[in-house]
Amino acid sequence: MDSSHGYCMVAVCLALTGRSDGVGVLPDLLGGAVGESVMLKVDQSSTLVMTSVLWQFNVADGTAIHIITSAVETTTAPEYINRTKFDNITGSLELSIMTLDDTGLYEVVIIPPSGSPLTGECNLQVQERVSGVTVTPNTTELMEFISSVRISCHVSTGTYLSYLWMNGSSEITVSSDRVQVGDGGTSLTILNVTRYDRGPYTCNVANLISTQESAPLTLHPIYGPVSIQIYVPVDPVEIGQTLHLSCRAESTPPAHFTWMNGMNEEIGYGADFQKTATLLDSGEYTCLAVNSITKLELRAVQSISVTDNSSSQLSSGAIAGIAIAVILTVVLVGALIYRFHTSRT
Repeated sequence: MDSSHGYCMVAVCLALTGRSDGVGVLPDLLGGAVGESVMLKVDQSSTLVMTSVLWQFNVADGTAIHIITSAVETTTAPEYINRTKFDNITGSLELSIMTLDDTGLYEVVIIPPSGSPLTGECNLQVQERVSGVTVTPNTTELMEFISSVRISCHVSTGTYLSYLWMNGSSEITVSSDRVQVGDGGTSLTILNVTRYDRGPYTCNVANLISTQESAPLTLHPIYGPVSIQIYVPVDPVEIGQTLHLSCRAESTPPAHFTWMNGMNEEIGYGADFQKTATLLDSGEYTCLAVNSITKLELRAVQSISVTDNSSSQLSSGAIAGIAIAVILTVVLVGALIYRFHTSRT
């Protein structure tokens, strides 16, 4: 069967079963799409024997339209000609080119060769497919702990809609003091937003025949700076090497960084500070992080040592020179001692 067709399974009991109450013959509710087809299908779990079949549509005002009457001949109501297909072997009925007016109660009456008639009822709900689901916040300027935001879910087409909000992979099912779902599920309100309320948020809209999810919305609450830290790749630093400091802080928008030395003189800007190390560079360095919107600032201090290993260690050439001098001194002393002894003899 085409996937665009809905199915209404009519579990018809035969005259042999003796059932005539129709309990469980039809589901309580069936969905169909505008412009498409639905199959009111008789379940042939056993050989079906019937003298006549009646399919009727019960209108909301209480009147009934006999869609199909099948006995010796099959008769179709004028408004359903070219919109229905009746299978006189199975008793199934296909309704096509549906409109919203086709929503209502459908009843099948099957009369077997003997015994009581078997009836079943099914509520058919014809709906428009869901499309064009989007979410929009009422503001994007969100100050942490101060601002609130209302996110609205919009739908281009669709009827009989239900709404489900998601924060990432988690359903937002229960409203709290800060998070509230309202307006029939079409809005999500977050009070006093925090940095942890970023989302992403999606709105899932569904009815009996379709479902669609909006594109994710990520919030960017303004906060910080917080959690500032200075990173030092190498400490101590040898004279002549690169003195490198990095400063990081959580902030939205990103913080601006200023570097200062131990005398609170500004010596650089940006998250990273670098220079060629000299002995005068030993001391404390301060990183100042500032959020341009919150106007909040945060500092971190780091001590750095610069060493001069050349003053405490001899070069290989110097060591070799000293060794040669020692050897020559030993040889000279030995020669003088030998000459002294030979002159006395």
